Amino acid sequence: MTRTWSSLRLHFSSILFITSLFISSVAINPASASRGGVEDPSNRFTVGFTFNEGQTPSVCSGILIAPKIIVTARHCVKSDNGVDGSNYLFTNPGAAIDGVPSSAKVSRIAISDEDLAFIILDSPLSGATFLRIADMATVDALTNLQPLSGHGYGAVFETSAPYSSIVRKYPLEWRTSGRDATLKNTYELVSSLATACRGDSGGPITATLANGEQVLLAVLSGAANVQNSCGTPGLDGLYRMRVTLVHPHLNLVPEYTGVPAAAPSPKPSKKIVKISCVKGKVTKVISGTNPKCPRGYAIKKK
Repeated sequence: MTRTWSSLRLHFSSILFITSLFISSVAINPASASRGGVEDPSNRFTVGFTFNEGQTPSVCSGILIAPKIIVTARHCVKSDNGVDGSNYLFTNPGAAIDGVPSSAKVSRIAISDEDLAFIILDSPLSGATFLRIADMATVDALTNLQPLSGHGYGAVFETSAPYSSIVRKYPLEWRTSGRDATLKNTYELVSSLATACRGDSGGPITATLANGEQVLLAVLSGAANVQNSCGTPGLDGLYRMRVTLVHPHLNLVPEYTGVPAAAPSPKPSKKIVKISCVKGKVTKVISGTNPKCPRGYAIKKK
């Protein structure tokens, strides 16, 4: 069966929609699920953003890999017709896409030879958890049909909402034989349970390793046989999606130096204790974390 692959950039019909999206004047109820996906409010690495493709308002997803670096699909920054995106507005990781956007602006964009791009911002986004990017050894160690997760702000099949206010997660499976014949770092993934929808383009594809670590593998490029904004299953009942590995393209962003170190946890403050010390008729109050009476004084009994 010939598959019709569709990129999953989400277009809106009116510029007024995208404006109202960020001032919360559009009454769209938060989605509890997409086509087989569920909202993931604890997610702190996926980013949603809006932009214009020419004069057309659009939505894509991505992942923050450093405070000022987002990786997403190439077609979310330059269309297949060569039109550059403009007027980007980004959410902070974990924030609602229809909430208040970050003040960060695009500083530069690095585009790969496959469907992947990096957006370098002029100021950091906040509130992020950073995932390690899986190197090729980690990718090669994945087993056939190993569970993966996709993440994005795309359209919601069950409710027909054009986007999910909160990032959602949907199950996928790795295929060891899924490498594209012509694109070295592009793979086909499958799922019997869920699929991506328009607006999920550029969203992260993650794996949980045997030691419990969640790592970034790829970003979403497109789905097969998109109908009503979401992919549809083939004759074998499987949904199919195309993704592009991230690690082979890191040479495009010399700014990236690895997973940022977590901010040190503040040391717990030690409790200050007061004691009363007496010597004859003289009383002294001593304060400290481990106060002791001066020589010749005794602690006053309560």
